[in-house]
Amino acid sequence: MIPLDDFPGTEEGEYIVRAHTNGDVSLPMSRSQKDTLIVLELPQQGWEILTAYPVQKFDLHEKKTISFANLGLIGKMTGAAAVVNSSAYVEENGRFRLWTSLKALGTLGVYVSNLDNHTIGDHMMATISGKPVPLHCVKKSKTANVLEIDLARAWEETGSSAGWSNEVTMELFVS
Repeated sequence: MIPLDDFPGTEEGEYIVRAHTNGDVSLPMSRSQKDTLIVLELPQQGWEILTAYPVQKFDLHEKKTISFANLGLIGKMTGAAAVVNSSAYVEENGRFRLWTSLKALGTLGVYVSNLDNHTIGDHMMATISGKPVPLHCVKKSKTANVLEIDLARAWEETGSSAGWSNEVTMELFVS
């Protein structure tokens, strides 16, 4: 059992904890809650990498709330390190927008609190370097509330090329 307090950098606010090997994601928790423990059972000579991600909440139109966390490249052991910059906000029309700049390609994971209430294509759209990401490159993970965007495949299929900074920009819109 590992308390959330043991994760370096966790301060005020809510966090989710993701396990690298199986992709499991905890429920949102905060250090101010009592008994915020991550329970983990490892096989003999087994290992795991646990990462705590800050959760941000936003109010959308029609009094809906969305919580999200940028998980970075989920297939990499240190996938969060690929994120150069990230910002999230709600546009005037009430649509949630996540902008992320990455220094590597792979599958980007985004925790979305009410993902089951959204349909890819109807309520969500992603772009890579300003070009729409093909719908087959975006899917709901087997892990609850995690959206996976295959940026490597989208990069190739959209004919994108590296700019002067060699960074990739991705935007996700949720209505």
